[in-house]
Amino acid sequence: MAQERREGKGGSRRAAARARRVERRTAQILDAAARVFARKGFHRATTREIAAEAGVSEGTLYNYFENKQALLIAMWERLAEIESLTRSLGTGDEPPDVFLWEVLHQRFDLFRRNVNVIQAVLPELLSQAELRQAFLRRMIQVTKEALLPYIERQIALGRLRSVDPEKVTLILQAFFLGLMVMDLSGEPVITRGDPDLPDQLVEMLIHGLGTGGEAC
Repeated sequence: MAQERREGKGGSRRAAARARRVERRTAQILDAAARVFARKGFHRATTREIAAEAGVSEGTLYNYFENKQALLIAMWERLAEIESLTRSLGTGDEPPDVFLWEVLHQRFDLFRRNVNVIQAVLPELLSQAELRQAFLRRMIQVTKEALLPYIERQIALGRLRSVDPEKVTLILQAFFLGLMVMDLSGEPVITRGDPDLPDQLVEMLIHGLGTGGEAC
């Protein structure tokens, strides 16, 4: 029995070590893809160049990603920090104004840190139907699945009005994506870095545009 427990622990350690190696190699390849895409654009970049940039063989790259499209989707998931957002939505403890303020700051910081990569790959997502559908399935659906229970909990707690949570989720996703596009397009209101902008946006989202704090 003791030997079985030792073997079980040893197997768990080995599995954890393998998972860490996979995570490091995945990050290594995605970092390299980001640099190559930003430098050459998605269309002109090749998996051979990305593998060379990552310091791995092209065969190794294909062990992790089926093709450039898979790399692109994984990169967008990483850029959007889906896992971080999902974790922050997990408990539903933060009230909506605090949560939205934190998410807006995170999104703005994220866009500006990765603007070159986003500019290089966004046109491909918009122009290629297959990529666009994969993007919608992975990023938007995953975000929706995380966000919807949060909205439902906030309604149940009386922090939000009793409205259709799916529509609220859709509006918030459109809001975040719209801010990203406006930021990338150089909209001065977004790009000049007004520190009060997230507070103003949260105020409008939570209280609406009516006078006296009344929702429209």
